[in-house]
Amino acid sequence: MRMTQRWLATVAMAAVMLAVLLAAPSADALEAPSCCACISDNRAEGGAAGMIAIPALFCAETADTQALSEQCDDLNGTLICLAEAAEAGTAGAPSSCAALLALEDIACPGAAKAPLLSPWALGAVALALGAFGVGRARRLARA
Repeated sequence: MRMTQRWLATVAMAAVMLAVLLAAPSADALEAPSCCACISDNRAEGGAAGMIAIPALFCAETADTQALSEQCDDLNGTLICLAEAAEAGTAGAPSSCAALLALEDIACPGAAKAPLLSPWALGAVALALGAFGVGRARRLARA
């Protein structure tokens, strides 16, 4: 019985460590991010006459423009990326991606109401909670 508990604890810890390693950012994610906006294809070709700013489907600051481009293509849009967002923090330059895009007459939609996690991060949270549950069950079994 005791050997089974040790084995379960070892497996749970290995799963948690694997989840942490998989959730770590890749070398591509450590590159300087670009400030990008996805614009509807019909707006990108000229937009409506008299419009002050072109409304974007979404705006994002990312180093992985390939994934963002695929997401924009799924929405029938065109991805426009500006200079690196890291340069936006210099003196006299806008401090946010939305402000940088506003200079180019692109209006970003409002910010998301809640932070979103990637599937890998959700998996890591689930594994961590599972490991916590296994540990708690072991402690209760001893008592």
